[in-house]
Amino acid sequence: MADKEERLLPIENMRRIMKGILPPSAKI
Repeated sequence: MADKEERLLPIENMRRIMKGILPPSAKI
């Protein structure tokens, strides 16, 4: 499942990391 997501949208992975680092207030 994770493999499909990474292959589908590698940007989503970065967004997930940013979401974990940045607060929910900073929505990308």
